[in-house]
Amino acid sequence: MDDIDLKSVSTMNQYGACSIEPVQPRTNPEAVRAGISYVLSMWQDAHWADFNLPSGESDVWVTAYVAARMGELPSEYLPFGARQKIESSLDWLLQNRSSNGAWGFTSKSPSDAEATAWAMLALSRHRRAVPVEAYDFIHHCRRPDGGVAVFPGGGLQVNRYKFSAPDVTAVAMNAIGGPDAAAVNFLANCWLQTSKPLPPSRLISRFYTCSAVLDWDAGKVSWSLLNKLSELMSFYDAESAFEQALLLRCLSQLRIQKAWPMAAGLRRIQDADGGWPASAMVLTESSMISEGQIVPALDHKRILTTITSVSALVHVSTQQGLYFGSDRPVPQRLTLEKF
Repeated sequence: MDDIDLKSVSTMNQYGACSIEPVQPRTNPEAVRAGISYVLSMWQDAHWADFNLPSGESDVWVTAYVAARMGELPSEYLPFGARQKIESSLDWLLQNRSSNGAWGFTSKSPSDAEATAWAMLALSRHRRAVPVEAYDFIHHCRRPDGGVAVFPGGGLQVNRYKFSAPDVTAVAMNAIGGPDAAAVNFLANCWLQTSKPLPPSRLISRFYTCSAVLDWDAGKVSWSLLNKLSELMSFYDAESAFEQALLLRCLSQLRIQKAWPMAAGLRRIQDADGGWPASAMVLTESSMISEGQIVPALDHKRILTTITSVSALVHVSTQQGLYFGSDRPVPQRLTLEKF
């Protein structure tokens, strides 16, 4: 039954009638292993690709994201065959850099700060050297306000990608080794001006930036920023599997007990094949336009949602202090009643 994750199965009783019997949900380790198996099954030609856009699937960004998330997993979840695939993917990433030494959304796209940051995280988490050109590219995407934009200034991209973006800033700071004071001030100031998440640069998510900020070392997140994160998390429910996974990462990083029932809920919606329902959505320059509106692309192969769910379940199972205290200060606004 370990490979089946259905709420019930049909069986024939002694009278030939069909009856429904409940199936025991997967445990956390079983769900993680099933999810990893699904992601590895989608590996092809030394990389992963997802999101069906007019310009084609994202191969570089998705491969970088998956490899980086794989780098968060304990070694017992990655047998030799999995390690070989990951190493081949890292080689593929290094071979598919843009002419400036950084990475783009696809192997044919111009370099951007978010894809580059995820590729840097993928390499560093698997003890690979990060090319110095990647650090230089992130530097060129910095803005005077302390944030990081998707693209460097002076290019041909649309204007909104040239301004500092909270989600790109949060991930980029992780990639270069931690935030500086200017980046922290940018995030605090732009978030404190609104009670809602700012428009995303690529991934349409309420919790993506929050999760990335909480990946910083505990001492790098200011009280004002923690309070703002808790405010954003308390205002919204997580409807989709992708959002549940990101919110679970946030709750476990803050050592909130609500993480345990949320982890159980995430396991319950895991599909029989080990994947999770497609629910990660991206918005890019090549997104389809229908009836005057830009239509986001869904991770139709379920790769991004699944690896994010896997990493969240591993994260909650390895965090200490969910019941008996924490080494990270919990903001005053963050209470269990809000979730």
